[in-house]
Amino acid sequence: MKPYVKAYSIPTYGAFVAMERARLTPAEQVRFDAYRKRYDENPRDKILDGFPPQLQIEPTSICNYRCTFCYQTNSDWSSVQSGDMGMMGIDTFRMAIDEAQGQVEAVNIASRGEPLLHPKISLFLNYMAGKIVELKLNTNGWFLTEKNAHALLACDLMTLVVSADAASEPMYSQLRVGGKLDRIVENVTRFAEIRRTQYPQSRLLLRVSGVKVPGTPELEDMQKLWGD
Repeated sequence: MKPYVKAYSIPTYGAFVAMERARLTPAEQVRFDAYRKRYDENPRDKILDGFPPQLQIEPTSICNYRCTFCYQTNSDWSSVQSGDMGMMGIDTFRMAIDEAQGQVEAVNIASRGEPLLHPKISLFLNYMAGKIVELKLNTNGWFLTEKNAHALLACDLMTLVVSADAASEPMYSQLRVGGKLDRIVENVTRFAEIRRTQYPQSRLLLRVSGVKVPGTPELEDMQKLWGD
């Protein structure tokens, strides 16, 4: 199979995607444009080629939260005894990345579980360094410790998304059962400070995202809390 990477005319990107692209070197931007072209156009044009434009890899299906809107609240699935929960082995992960390298330019570390619960997550991230243009990790922020902050910043992670669906208590704990907002704010604030003081050349985009749930305050409250 011939590699898909080639020069494309730069499409008109939305503000956030343009921000992702702006961090890259010219050579990386060529790869990024090829990825976004496939990501945007293949589904629209019903094109199925040899590899997906983006991989989502789930290092673990285990989570410490039981969010009200998540399947993890169903103990038939989420209990360890069910057989559906577990940790990905490093050999399986390496095999996936080796197969994807040169064919897939975007990897999202996310899915059912909390990635930072995996005891070898730093090994996973370091193995991808330099092989993937758009590397993203989604987390609930509970395990965004100082140690994990350094691991994430040292591996050239491109985007870190912290999921937080409320800007105040008790709403946060009612939605994201098992969590506490003050710990998440503390962890994110510390992460931002470590990046600012110790990794000034980091290209990482730090995002806090949330879903508007009926009955919760307006999204402006999220912007007030997380805007910086």
